[in-house]
Amino acid sequence: MNVYPKSEHRLANATVCMVRGKDADYLCVSGANPGFAGEMSDGAFLAPLTHENAEVLRAVFPFTAPKSVLGERRTFGVGDRLGIATPGHLRVFEAYDALPVLAQQSIRELNLTKRTFADVLDCASFAVFREDFQRGFGADGDHLKTDEEVEYALANGYTMITLDCSEHIRNDAAAWTDEAVDAAYRPRADWEALYCDKTFAVEDQRVSFSQRDFRRASLIYGDALDHAARIYETHLRSKAVDFEISIDETATPTTPAQHYFVASELLRRGVQFATIAPRFCGEFQKGIDYIGDLEQFEAELRVHAAIARSLGYKLSIHSGSDKFSVFPLIGRLTQGNFHVKTAGTN
Repeated sequence: MNVYPKSEHRLANATVCMVRGKDADYLCVSGANPGFAGEMSDGAFLAPLTHENAEVLRAVFPFTAPKSVLGERRTFGVGDRLGIATPGHLRVFEAYDALPVLAQQSIRELNLTKRTFADVLDCASFAVFREDFQRGFGADGDHLKTDEEVEYALANGYTMITLDCSEHIRNDAAAWTDEAVDAAYRPRADWEALYCDKTFAVEDQRVSFSQRDFRRASLIYGDALDHAARIYETHLRSKAVDFEISIDETATPTTPAQHYFVASELLRRGVQFATIAPRFCGEFQKGIDYIGDLEQFEAELRVHAAIARSLGYKLSIHSGSDKFSVFPLIGRLTQGNFHVKTAGTN
């Protein structure tokens, strides 16, 4: 068996490393066993890479457990779909001033790959141990929609929850005529006083709401705001977990005014979140470069980034794999403070 060269870690009464066997990898313990389940083989104690042993590993070596990372300036979700690419991802992060979210899966992705949140996190923990990556990493329950999904991720130790609000966003209202918007709108005196016919300064940018801009925004996002606030109060308020609001799974782009409305209202309700993912103009498809008007994207991103800085969180860019034409714009206009989610193709 061959020892992974970075994996040797010493305890007070033992040394633990990872070795490559004929058919699988193992933890190898010399000295007092800190609790791993396994057996002696050729004079060495070998522990298979099971969920039970991953839990022991995270307890004995805390750097193998996920933590909150979105407070750092540059973070990337790398979505190792099959649990085999993380060592390569970590070698990239060793060379850059950024932190990874290594475990990043949605319920749909778990079902497609026949994996579980526990399995995804365990693979990340074993890879972190193998590569001796001690700077920290996050674990994201990605694009969760229901109470049960949020609790499933939290119960498995995930340190980030991405709430997908798409099922509570009225996409059809974005294309309604002004007359249809007026007919569907139900007066909200508190919102009208705050936003209707108002202009807000966000750094050197301006965000304005005409009466119809406001009414349309309230129709599109009103139910999503209620959903996000309820999920936060029910599951997250008392937990040290990064909370991301995803409003990007929509048919039409999020305007800067709509972005401002969503963020401002969540903050007004006491919802603490680390990131918001708007739906940007153009197309963000997985694994290929950005499709769209770069000048328009730059102009709108400038305002989106100013809104995020002014209100105290950072932007999240979804389906960020291979978006080489817009990466420089994202870095520059966010002033190096961003979260980018990739689909594991990087």
